[in-house]
Amino acid sequence: MEDKAIDRAEFFKYIFGRGVAAASEAAENFVEPFQTLGNTAHKLLYQTLIPVSEYRNEPKLLTSSKPPIFIVGEVGKNLTAFPALCGTDGFLLIHLPQENALYCSACGTKHYIIYKDKQVECTLEAFPLTIKEGHICLINN
Repeated sequence: MEDKAIDRAEFFKYIFGRGVAAASEAAENFVEPFQTLGNTAHKLLYQTLIPVSEYRNEPKLLTSSKPPIFIVGEVGKNLTAFPALCGTDGFLLIHLPQENALYCSACGTKHYIIYKDKQVECTLEAFPLTIKEGHICLINN
């Protein structure tokens, strides 16, 4: 049997060539799952709520979101979400426009909404919102 000697340069060309081929094959097998993962990550990070065009800069109840929320504030200025369920008894809150408050008819608690220039304050926990692709989205924590 004859030994074939390979010089160092040829050896590294061969190894490099095999590495590129292996990397290309691996990329083909894994790029699509990562794209799927990216789409899933977007869904985990953001919950699309409603198109911006449907919001009229007045408190809007969304019972289809998880959790149910009220969107309050102005788009591009101080848009915020607050839970639509009372923290004491779990009843659905009602918006009282004359008092600018979220009211629980079961326990009688009023959560007043205070509008400030760059934020909206309330005694309820605030949920962060963002605008993505023309929709108001809830940022999941």
